[in-house]
Amino acid sequence: MRRNLGLWALLALPVLFGFPTESRALMCGPDVCEVAGNVNGSPLIVGDFGNFATSVDVVNDTLVSKPPENSGDSYAHAWQFALTERAHIDGTLTKNNTLANFEQHPVSLQLFSQADLANSIGATFFVPEDGGDNPFTAFRYANLTPGVYFFKVAGTLIGNDGQYAGQLTVGEVPLPPAIWLFLTAVLGLTTIVRKGRASATA
Repeated sequence: MRRNLGLWALLALPVLFGFPTESRALMCGPDVCEVAGNVNGSPLIVGDFGNFATSVDVVNDTLVSKPPENSGDSYAHAWQFALTERAHIDGTLTKNNTLANFEQHPVSLQLFSQADLANSIGATFFVPEDGGDNPFTAFRYANLTPGVYFFKVAGTLIGNDGQYAGQLTVGEVPLPPAIWLFLTAVLGLTTIVRKGRASATA
């Protein structure tokens, strides 16, 4: 019963667009990643929320004809999303510690661009080993340009199973102060020119 609680009590399982076979074309850093699915809502626009979640366990891997995961095994999953405009990405990655056989450490998250799958963008974020039933890490990737991206979630199983889930929000990138000063100057010049023309015709 507790298998269905814990992490999934915090997050409703999103609909996964899963791929039953491994992709050898997608390279995430030095590792070949299994394509786990898409972040819900992809392509994303400012104001969107996205979710991604999955289980790593013997039963699921056997069902899709993959080698079963066992204690000590490592995995890497790639979650794809697209941005339609420049944006900040803020979110959390949470793992389920409600059962002993769900233990996994470390669990990390990196961001890659489809244009460069060999080099990650920004920092690597790690979920704490401890922190109750559902330890999590917050992540932020700022000022991303429009395009296709991949989250790489990687972990090492301590038990025979694991679960993780991520949530993200897409935030607007505000105009820099210099742009506001420029626009204010243009507006001021326009006002002066109009007043000058009005005086000339009076």
